[in-house]
Amino acid sequence: TSLNFGDVVYDNTKVTVTDSPTQSLSQALTVKLNTFLGEWFLNNEIGVPYYQQIFGKVRSKSAIDIIFQQQISSEPGVLEITDFLSDISSGRTYSLSFRVRTTQNQITETITINVGA
Repeated sequence: TSLNFGDVVYDNTKVTVTDSPTQSLSQALTVKLNTFLGEWFLNNEIGVPYYQQIFGKVRSKSAIDIIFQQQISSEPGVLEITDFLSDISSGRTYSLSFRVRTTQNQITETITINVGA
């Protein structure tokens, strides 16, 4: 029997967290981009500056894109962003989808983040 919860796969008695370094990087980026700056009590310098620079501010989509691109590029293991698409809906929901090339010259699967949904 195998159960898949997105981050962890339970296969009988064997627990698999990720299948590859590329999946590990994708998981790290997903966690990073879903963490608010100052949210983690052990290190308040980790996370995206949602309250400080995104929410409640008059920011253009391109300014928000730059914030996320900087966050993605600063993650260890990321060589470059190969694909980046973003959108702000009429309800002010920001979504982005991207892929990166790893320092091991592999391309991640598409990673999607929705903010404000």
